[in-house]
Amino acid sequence: MRKTLLLTFLTCCNFIVYTQEKEQKIKPSLEIGYSVLFNNLNSDNYANFKSSLASWDNTVLNGMNIKLVVNSKHSFLDYFVGTTFMVGADQLGSTSWTSGNTNSSDYVINGGGVYAGISPKLKKKHFGLTSEFAIGVFSFKEYQAIFNNRNEPFVDIYDKKTSAGLGAMSSVGFYIKTGRFGISPSINAIFTGSSNASFLFYGFHLPLSYQF
Repeated sequence: MRKTLLLTFLTCCNFIVYTQEKEQKIKPSLEIGYSVLFNNLNSDNYANFKSSLASWDNTVLNGMNIKLVVNSKHSFLDYFVGTTFMVGADQLGSTSWTSGNTNSSDYVINGGGVYAGISPKLKKKHFGLTSEFAIGVFSFKEYQAIFNNRNEPFVDIYDKKTSAGLGAMSSVGFYIKTGRFGISPSINAIFTGSSNASFLFYGFHLPLSYQF
């Protein structure tokens, strides 16, 4: 099923590009930039109830986003395909270990995906307002572990959340452009869900763009 969805996704991306090529001259641009996502909407206080070592609320993810944008026959609409990769910015956890006894914790989160969508915008030569609506295939993983057998209360927690499958992404922002170069900061949100877990992130993206 996942292979079929991925094949359909890639076919749609190719269709967008080739359709535009037939209708008019494509003016593609490449955007590469720094991304930040906040994870506090997915926080779970269960570990906090059991141990003071659970200190990973409001975890931040840092990463990179790469996107190819092509114009449509309408001045107010572009198409795009892209990929993103994110890793947890905080090195959370602690270790206190002696032979046969430990009081330790660890937390890891990372993920990314590929996506395609449309970008309605208000265009001017050097400045404009942008928005994006995309669907894609995303995978995010979150691990948290606490183990304490040194002193009471004893704790043994290992929780793994994995979401792999279809998701959605949206954003609003603006762009400033001079010549072939520009910047287009935006506020964005990503949702990804599966039968095992779901995640909702929000954050911002600071890309540099170059028009070919």
